[in-house]
Amino acid sequence: MSADTQVRATITSGLTLRAVIIGAVLAVLLTIWSIHSAYSAGSSSLTLTHLPIAALFPFLVVVLLLNPALKVLNPRYRLSRYELIIIFFLVFTASAIPAWVFSSYWISTISSPYYHATPENQWVETFFEYLPTWLIVTDDGHAVQWFYESTPEGETLSSRVLVAWMVPLFWWLTFYIALFVIGVTAMVMLRKQWVEHERLNFPLAQVPLLLVEGADDERLLPAITRHRLFWYGFGVTLFIHLWNIGSYFDAVPVIPLGMTYLSGFKIAESFPLIPGKFSFLAAGVAYFTNLNVLFSMWVFFLIMTLQQGIMQRVGVPNTVYALKAQHAGGFFVFILFSLWMARRHLKDVFLKAFGKAPHVDDSMEFFSYRKAVTGMMLALIYIVFWLHAAGMSFPIIAFLLGSLLLMFVGVTRIVAETGLVFLDLPFEAHEFTAEVIGSGSISPRVLTTVALGEAFARNWRTLGMCSMAHIAKVDDDVGGTGKGAIGAISFVLVLSAITAVAYTLYLGYEGVGASNFVEVGFKAGTTRPYTNLVKWINNREAMTGTEMGFLGFGGLISSLLLFAHHRFPWWGLHPIGFAVVKSPFMVSSFTAIFTVWLVKSILLRLGGIQLFRKSIPAVMGMLVAFVLSVFISYLVDIIWFPQNGHILQTE
Repeated sequence: MSADTQVRATITSGLTLRAVIIGAVLAVLLTIWSIHSAYSAGSSSLTLTHLPIAALFPFLVVVLLLNPALKVLNPRYRLSRYELIIIFFLVFTASAIPAWVFSSYWISTISSPYYHATPENQWVETFFEYLPTWLIVTDDGHAVQWFYESTPEGETLSSRVLVAWMVPLFWWLTFYIALFVIGVTAMVMLRKQWVEHERLNFPLAQVPLLLVEGADDERLLPAITRHRLFWYGFGVTLFIHLWNIGSYFDAVPVIPLGMTYLSGFKIAESFPLIPGKFSFLAAGVAYFTNLNVLFSMWVFFLIMTLQQGIMQRVGVPNTVYALKAQHAGGFFVFILFSLWMARRHLKDVFLKAFGKAPHVDDSMEFFSYRKAVTGMMLALIYIVFWLHAAGMSFPIIAFLLGSLLLMFVGVTRIVAETGLVFLDLPFEAHEFTAEVIGSGSISPRVLTTVALGEAFARNWRTLGMCSMAHIAKVDDDVGGTGKGAIGAISFVLVLSAITAVAYTLYLGYEGVGASNFVEVGFKAGTTRPYTNLVKWINNREAMTGTEMGFLGFGGLISSLLLFAHHRFPWWGLHPIGFAVVKSPFMVSSFTAIFTVWLVKSILLRLGGIQLFRKSIPAVMGMLVAFVLSVFISYLVDIIWFPQNGHILQTE
C-alpha cells in the first residue's frame, strides 16, 4: 500500500457509523436549541456567526466530555482524531440552517403574505395576483392564522394545513438543495487554488484543528488544555461572564465587556460612533489572522468613519447609501480579481472535467472535477428554470443569480482570509438587482419573484458554501480526502432543515404563536420583503446617479489597492479591508480586531513567532469559556427569565 493510499485510508476511517450517528444527533439537538434560544427564550443568537456557538458547543461536549468518558470506560472506545473531524464537519454544516441565519427568513417569507396583508399596506391589490401559489403558504384550514397566533384551545389541525405547508416547503427545499450543490461544487473547484496555490490562512479552521490535537491519545483532555495559559484564559473569561450573568438578578453591577455593551466615542457631531463593543469570539478567531489583514480592516474602518462624517457635514444626500454603493463596488472588484487570479486553475478544472487534461490531479477533492462541473451545470439549470417558473424573466435571473453567487463566493473567500466571524454584506442580491436595474424597468410579476429572494439571498452563512470551504481546509490539514464525507454532510444538512421547519411549526401551532417569536430576523422576514416590493412597484425605486458614481468609485479604489498590493512589497494596506469595511457587523468586530492587532504586534516584536505560539492556549481558553458562558446564560434564561432572556452572543 502506498503512503498516499495509507493517508486516505486513515482519513476514511473517521467516517464510522458512530461518528455519523453522533453528528446527526447533535445536528438535531443544535437545531432545536438554536431555534428555542432565538424564538422562545429570547436568548443569544447561536448560528449567526461563521464559527457559530451552535456548532462549537456540541463539538466541545464531544471533545471535552464524551471522549474523555469513553477513555475512562475503555481506552479502545475513544473517538479517533478523524472521527472527531467528521463530527465537526457535520455539526458545522448543520449550523448553517437554523434560526436567524437561514430558516427564519425562509419560513417567515413564505408564510407572511396571507397573515400580514391589510387594507393599509395594500399588499393584496399591489402584488397578490403575482404570487406563485406553489411557493407561498395559504391560509387554507387556518394554516397561517393559527401558525402565527397558535392553535385555539379545543381546535385540531386538519390535513389541509399539512397540504398548505408541504407544497411550498417541498419546492423551496429542492431549490435550496440545488443551491447547496452549487456551493459544494464551487468549493471543490476552488479548494486547490485557495488552499494550495494562494495558501489562504483560514483562521476559523484553526479552532477545531487545535481542539482535536491530542484528543485521541491516552490523556483524557486534548493537548491544548494541558497548558497553564489555557486555564488562565478560560478562568478570566468565565469569571467575567458569570459575574455578568449574576447581574441578571441585580445582584452585582455589570462588567461592561462583551457584545451587548456598546460604548465608544464620536470625533465630532455628524460623525459615526467609533465603537467600543468587544467580541470574545471575534477576538479569538482574529488571533489567527495575518497582521496586515487585521491592520487594513481597522484602518479602513476609521477612514470610512471619517469619510461618512465629512460627507454628512457637507450635506451629501443619502450618505449611508452612497457609501454602501462605494463598498459594493470595492467588494465586487475584489472578488472578480480573485476569480481572475484563479483563471488558470479553473481552466485546468474544466479541461479535466471534459477529459482534456488527464495530468491534472483531483484525487484530493471531495469528488472529481467532472462530477463537480456536471453537478454545478445541472443545479444551475434547475435553479434557472425554477425561478422562471416562479415568474422571473431570464435577463433578471442572470443578473440576480450572478450577483448572488458572486456574493456567496466573495463572503466565503473573505472569511477564509480574514477569519471575520461577523461578516455580512450591506446589500442582498435581490435588493441589489431591483436597485441597480431599477424597479421601474421590471414588471410587477418579476419584481414579486425578486422580492421572494429574501428567502434565499442571505449572505451570512452562504447556505453552507463557507462551511464547505473550511471543511475542505480542515480536511487538507489533517492530510486526507473527504470523498466519503460528502454524503453524510448532505444528509445532516437536509436533516437540520427538516428539524428546523418541524420545530418552528411546533412552536407556532402548539407554543406561543409565531407572531410572538422574539427573534428580530423572523420578524424582519415577515414584512420587509413585501414592504420593499410595494415600494418597488409603486415608486420606481432605483440607485441614484450619486450612488452609481460611488459604486464605480469604489471599484476604482479597489482596483488601485489590488495593484499596489501585488506590485509593491512594502505596501501595507490589504485590499480586503476596503472590501469588508461597510459590513454592518464591522461595528461588532472593530474593537476586537484592533485589540488583537495591537497584542499580536507587541508579542511578535518582543518574542517573535515563538512567543505568539506560546500565547495561543490562552486565546483558546478564552474561546472555550465564552462558548460555555453562552450555554450557561441560556440555562439561566429558560429557568428564571422565560421569554425574557439575555443576550451574550448577538450581531
